Amino acid sequence: VHINISIQTLQEDNFLNRFNRIAASYPVSLKNIIFEITERSPITITDHLLSNMTQLAVLGVKFAIDDFGAGSTSFSYISELPISIVKIDKQFLASEENNTVLEAIINALNTLNMAIVAGGIETNMMMIQMLSKEIYFIQGYYYSKPITSKELFLFKKGNSKKKVYFKNEKVKNKKHFSEIKEQKLKYRIM
Repeated sequence: VHINISIQTLQEDNFLNRFNRIAASYPVSLKNIIFEITERSPITITDHLLSNMTQLAVLGVKFAIDDFGAGSTSFSYISELPISIVKIDKQFLASEENNTVLEAIINALNTLNMAIVAGGIETNMMMIQMLSKEIYFIQGYYYSKPITSKELFLFKKGNSKKKVYFKNEKVKNKKHFSEIKEQKLKYRIM
């Protein structure tokens, strides 16, 4: 389950209590929850933020930096915070001028053992480019627009030879999509 969240929310004094109360009311393992940090403005790393994120990480919650390369996120956030997934923004991926920098970022993220997701992939050519850069988690309209769980079952049924994966593990540890109970959620095909 991917949840967009702001740094301000993660820093709230009562956030951990609220999260634990809400999480206890749903049959979801905390290891399947990924908070996607959606900041496009500078992040101030406070002791309270680090404490909240570390406590959640110990419980199995994962954190992703969303839209990396589009805002003001930096490697310092990745090295100081318990981040395990970096979603590189489409604008950054599509720019030819960024190719050398992109290669360096990919190498650095691989060295840090981060899962890398290419966002906004819409064409076969973009898909091939990402695979050539050894980015195996692809998100975007190339596969599908965000869809409901009912639409996901129909998508899966119509594409029985394709496997549908959650995006929360490294390529060698892919988890196959198996069951969804919440009808209100939107899912991204990867």
